[in-house]
Amino acid sequence: DAEGDVTVWASVMPPGFVVPESVNDFETPVYNLERIDFTDPDQDGEFRVDYNFMYNGTYVLTLFARDTGDNVASREIRITVENGVDPGDIGDIDGNDAVDLKDAVLTLKILTGMDTSGENISIDNRTGATARIGAAEVIYILQHVAGLRGE
Repeated sequence: DAEGDVTVWASVMPPGFVVPESVNDFETPVYNLERIDFTDPDQDGEFRVDYNFMYNGTYVLTLFARDTGDNVASREIRITVENGVDPGDIGDIDGNDAVDLKDAVLTLKILTGMDTSGENISIDNRTGATARIGAAEVIYILQHVAGLRGE
């Protein structure tokens, strides 16, 4: 029972996404997932979006709908891709087929804005859903190198 216009969007958790763990102070981890906005071009109540599910594995989409009364409904769905592309090794930011301290250093260079020209950067091997390399990758890589993650 929507009031007025409806806005529909989804958050996309791609295959291999690693949810950041909470830290010692028990704060809820914050992470950004890719957001895709749906449209209703015909104004017929059927919302559509084009999205490239290119990687093999299971995507988790959380669909949201909000009306002008600020009422929000959500539903989670899973989509499994079997004939796509295999993602690279998660955390292998330099694409050398190993997750090591070089990946952590390269990620920190990216985060601090240092010059990375001439460096091989494989954005497909990030841990998150956004098209950015961030702190989640550094944490994942360091945990992997320390043997805290076996993936």
